[in-house]
Amino acid sequence: MSIWNKILLGLIFPAAVAFAYLAMRQLKIEDHWRDKAADFEARIEKAEHRQGQLVDGVKGDPDQPGIQQLQLKLSSVMTGRQRIWTDCMPRARSIIPDAPSFTVDISSPDPHKMFEGMVVQIFEQPDDSVGRMGDPGQTYLGEFEVVKADQEREVDVRPTRVVVQPELSDADKAKPLAEQVKLRETLYRQAYEARTLGDAIDFARLQNSRGPWMIRQSIPPDRHDLFRELTADEIRDLIQPEHVHLYLADGKTVDELPDSILKRLSLPPEDLAKMFADARQKLAPGGDPAAVSPEALENEVDRAVDEAVDDDALNGFKTDVLQTIEVFTPAEVLALSDVDQSTYLTNYLTKQEGKAMLIAKRESADGGEPVRYFKRRLQDPGADFKEFFVHHSHWVDQTRRIQLRQEALDWTVADAKLEVTFREKLIADVGKQLERSAKEIAWLTTHRDRLDALLKEKQADVNGVAGKNLLMARKIAVLQLEAAERINQRTQIAAGGQP
Repeated sequence: MSIWNKILLGLIFPAAVAFAYLAMRQLKIEDHWRDKAADFEARIEKAEHRQGQLVDGVKGDPDQPGIQQLQLKLSSVMTGRQRIWTDCMPRARSIIPDAPSFTVDISSPDPHKMFEGMVVQIFEQPDDSVGRMGDPGQTYLGEFEVVKADQEREVDVRPTRVVVQPELSDADKAKPLAEQVKLRETLYRQAYEARTLGDAIDFARLQNSRGPWMIRQSIPPDRHDLFRELTADEIRDLIQPEHVHLYLADGKTVDELPDSILKRLSLPPEDLAKMFADARQKLAPGGDPAAVSPEALENEVDRAVDEAVDDDALNGFKTDVLQTIEVFTPAEVLALSDVDQSTYLTNYLTKQEGKAMLIAKRESADGGEPVRYFKRRLQDPGADFKEFFVHHSHWVDQTRRIQLRQEALDWTVADAKLEVTFREKLIADVGKQLERSAKEIAWLTTHRDRLDALLKEKQADVNGVAGKNLLMARKIAVLQLEAAERINQRTQIAAGGQP
């Protein structure tokens, strides 16, 4: 064997060892990735199954809907809601009583996609973007029409109808105040009588609104499913206390509700509303009813409800609910949205108009007797808002008329106070004059007495002088007679005759 063969053989043995190691390593890698591939296939299968659940939902579990069900639900909600523009700011306004208009900045979307002639509903947007339902006076501004939409981030809108507070003409303002009050009362009465349900815009509220606004393409309809997934605390935060029990009872059976809710349902709505009003007045006498805490209000109303509805009345109400079998007419069934028209629907105590709850009947899960449950009557927010503002305008008119009367009364009282002040001053001056007059009378009386005494003295002197004068005149007359006789005698003697 040559040396080169020996060298080649020496190199083959280490190479064989290396190749053997690499071969074993390759086999190990293949085993490892074969296991990994099996694991990935299981995970892929699991992910595909989860993807199917996410897309189609979990079969037999309505609490875990899929993307398709959620998209349908979102589409259903969006169909009723339509488009919304939030954080809109009124930038410029033309406050003309007969035709006010606004230029509104639209932050999103960009472009806004509004068009001329489009009718929208405008709300004052609260800080948390959620207004308390049932209190439209705080948020709803009314129905507006888009009159200019050629800019990408702004539109011009104007209200479709305006409630204008009547004002007197300059000629009427020159008339006496009493006549002005009568004229204003007549104008307010005529303005209120001329209004309809469409007059949903209050001019004064437009002047005071500073934004931001939320613009909706339409007022969303009331739906049962909007509140079913909310907790009791979330419902209490959204709904007025007078109506919370209706939303808590919606879709629940008698057994699922506490007695406190059932007692409220058994009362006529007007009686329950009066209990809330009395509770607010009691907890805030002479103060602000809005300052009453919800917890204190609930406790006070529950106490009043417990006094009004005893256990016998509550049990009778439960029995009436369970035994209610009167069926709605087809027209009434069609008028109730989100209701399965194949079920038997009844109106509890139909003789009581305005009942806010229905009694619906559905098949039980175990195939037994049908289950009766409460169903809240759906509301029409648009009609409610318009009706609210008609009444709101009426009370604005009444308040203004009372203010006018108060102004007239204040003017009369102020004038009377001036007259009283003048009369009091006059009385004081007259008193001083009377005091001076009394002093003058006393002085004049004294002076008169002195003059009377002096007159008597002078009269006595005059009488004495007159007596003396009479005596002297008598003596003078005697002397004159004697002198005349002597003259006659002397004349006769001088004539030669006898005396």
